Amino acid sequence: MKKILYILIVVVFASCSKGYNEDYAVGKNDKENQEKEQQAKIDTSLMKVNEVMMQKEINRINAYMSRRGWKMQNYSGVFVQITKRGQGPMINDKNTVTIEYECGLLNGDNVYSSKDNGKKVFRVGGDTQVEKGLMIAMKLLNKSSQANIIIPSNLAYGMNGDGEKIPASNPIVYKVKVIEVK
Repeated sequence: MKKILYILIVVVFASCSKGYNEDYAVGKNDKENQEKEQQAKIDTSLMKVNEVMMQKEINRINAYMSRRGWKMQNYSGVFVQITKRGQGPMINDKNTVTIEYECGLLNGDNVYSSKDNGKKVFRVGGDTQVEKGLMIAMKLLNKSSQANIIIPSNLAYGMNGDGEKIPASNPIVYKVKVIEVK
């Protein structure tokens, strides 16, 4: 009789314990689902804000090009106007290039230049210290080419700026001349 009572008590406790764990698991899943839904709403809102900000930036870039009469092509998000064709093969990811440049903002401020900071020398496919947008534009040029380049902030210094002269979320304007390609 004691064995039966003992087995009955074990079964009752086991079934109670199992029910509690299932209830807990269901509650935990509900909480996880609510958190996922909240995160999805936040992500959607951030994407909408980002789209609006990007469109405003593109409008500023278009106005800048219009004021200067620049006819530029969009290459992977970078606006490029080749003002002088160069010679030789096109620059690729394996090349190291030397450029003379002026770098400024859409408001007309000149922030960096090769006259003040020296020529830029970098490997097109691998230098992480150079804006991604400049890397994209370089592949459209060859030795002795000259170009006007406008790089949107997401392909330049992004939401942080460069910490010195380029403010957060600002496109940058380059005037470049390719001096050497190796």
